[in-house]
Amino acid sequence: NIQDEKKKNIQEEKKKKQSEKEKNIQDEKKKNIQEEKKKKQSEKEKNIQDEKKKNIQEEKKKKQSEKEKNIQDEKKKNIQEEKKKKQSEKEKNIQEEKKKKQSEKKKNIQEEKIKMCCSCSFTTINKKQLIKHMKVNHNKKVYKCDFCTSYKSSDSYNHHRHVSLCHKCKYCNFIGDLNSHMKNTNHTSKKCEKCEKKFPSTYYFNQHLNICKQPPSNQCEVITAINKNFKILRFTNFKECEDLKKTTCIEMYDILNHNIQREANHLMGIKWYLSVQVSLFKRQIGEEDTWVYPVFRSSTKATHWNEDDIPIEESVEQINEKMELFCNLGSGWIFDRVLKIDLYIAQYNPLSGSSYIPTP
Repeated sequence: NIQDEKKKNIQEEKKKKQSEKEKNIQDEKKKNIQEEKKKKQSEKEKNIQDEKKKNIQEEKKKKQSEKEKNIQDEKKKNIQEEKKKKQSEKEKNIQEEKKKKQSEKKKNIQEEKIKMCCSCSFTTINKKQLIKHMKVNHNKKVYKCDFCTSYKSSDSYNHHRHVSLCHKCKYCNFIGDLNSHMKNTNHTSKKCEKCEKKFPSTYYFNQHLNICKQPPSNQCEVITAINKNFKILRFTNFKECEDLKKTTCIEMYDILNHNIQREANHLMGIKWYLSVQVSLFKRQIGEEDTWVYPVFRSSTKATHWNEDDIPIEESVEQINEKMELFCNLGSGWIFDRVLKIDLYIAQYNPLSGSSYIPTP
């Protein structure tokens, strides 16, 4: 029994020791695990702090680099602005010098070209103005109007222009005392027996009779194109055309009416417009007259088959307005005569209401 007890005690002690050893081992393991965890946590914290520090440093570096770049950009801008200012100042100085030189040259040229009147202190650069001044101010001859006592002029051209504009009859070629002329003459008594049209004077009445006697087709030159669908009727035989309005209204109405109606009936509808070429001249004192030959056209009109109302008067008024504008803007142009009257004609086929054009 004693031995058994001893054995039991020994075994119990062994068990205790083993249990203690195991406990110690477990405690050590736990400690090691805890220490490792702590180390890892500390390492993580260190890494996080290091990263934060790195980020802060990088941000600082970026800010510094941006500041430096901005400073450099500002310096460059300032340098460029200074260069531009210097260049602009140089250009301004160069331009001012050029202007000064040009003004000095002009002054010298003007001083060289200045012409002085022999009879007074009048000075001018233009030779024409000097000649006009000499004629107007130092010519003793005075032109008086024989028909009105209010007009006087020292220039023969102005006197002639005054008489031709203010004392010329609108219905005939009479120039003189208009009051007695209008009382003694009747401008509405001439009537054509063939077409029953009235004319203001025998001059235009005789011209109309000469036109009525001839066939209208033989009074113009015909130019055709595109299988005769486009035509130009050219009238050039004018004898004494002193006024565009009288020439076009009185001499050409019958011919134009006849040709437009004939072409409209033949082509079942046309579009047409008038084109008139005239000669104008400008008188210059001491030099030759200058001549121009402008062309004036009316707007496009449409005339259908069997239509009698043809707006020729409207087209003529448009041409007259354009010519008056040209003369007024040109300041001094004088009408000479009509060179040609062209009647442009093209076939006109309007689409009906139910038709359409097929598109690809």
